[in-house]
Parts: sequence; structure tokens; C-alpha cells
Amino acid sequence: MLQPTITRTKVHHLVDLLPETLLAEVARFIEFILFYFRADSAPRKIEADAQKINSAIRQPRIPNLHPNSAWISDDFDDPLPDEFWLGEPDETIRVVPK
Repeated sequence: MLQPTITRTKVHHLVDLLPETLLAEVARFIEFILFYFRADSAPRKIEADAQKINSAIRQPRIPNLHPNSAWISDDFDDPLPDEFWLGEPDETIRVVPK
């Protein structure tokens, strides 16, 4: 969140310092902010989001809630082959379906 000491003039100055290649990205971000924090719904949306976050933080974790839902391969700690880093195809690397 912007600090209260930042003014529109300061923001305009910062945008002027950006290279042309980033202006489209800044414009998309501003459009996102305007959409997400529309003037008519912003206070309610912010409060609702804060309540969701607070309720999620307060809930205790439940051990073993999803048993066997993830696994680590036996070769997890093995070094990766040079082909992985160099981008050459390696026939020994295979994708295991779920």
C-alpha cells in the first residue's frame, strides 16, 4: 500500500522514470487496482478479505487431513544430469502420471 506521503505528482514522476517497455505493464496494474477497488465496493471488499484472512489464520491445523496426497520420489536428492541444465534431451528422465 502506498504511504500517505506519496502524492499523485510523485507517482507521475516515478512513471515518467520508467522505460517505455514497462508502461503497458503499469497500465494493466492500474486497471486491475481500479477494477478490484471500485469506489462503491472497496471498503466492503477490503473488510471481507480481512475477515477471510483472519478466520483462516485462527483455524488450527488438522494433522493427517489428506493422507497420501503427496509423495517424494526416492531419487529426490540425487543430482540432476547435465542434460537437465544444458537443455539436451535425456532419455532417462520420465514423467510419471499421477
